[in-house]
Amino acid sequence: MRRAGGRRGRAAASLLLIGAYGATVGGAQVAARRHPAPDGVQRAVAAGVLGLVLLEAGLLASAGAALPAAGVAAAWPLARALDRRRSVT
Repeated sequence: MRRAGGRRGRAAASLLLIGAYGATVGGAQVAARRHPAPDGVQRAVAAGVLGLVLLEAGLLASAGAALPAAGVAAAWPLARALDRRRSVT
């Protein structure tokens, strides 16, 4: 029998990660919409590409795969750091 706390924890982790995805990508998209200069649009696209890491982690968490979700989410700061060296777009 499963514990109810596990289901709530899974839902909370999923919402947190998907919310982080929405905030990261949504903020960049709004900024690009307000000022549609090429560099702003490129930043929005890069945020969307990198945001997929958070989205995937959220989907893994919602499926109950907490350890893989944590591993994928932990890769996001590294991906951002690497993006500063070499653009993802």
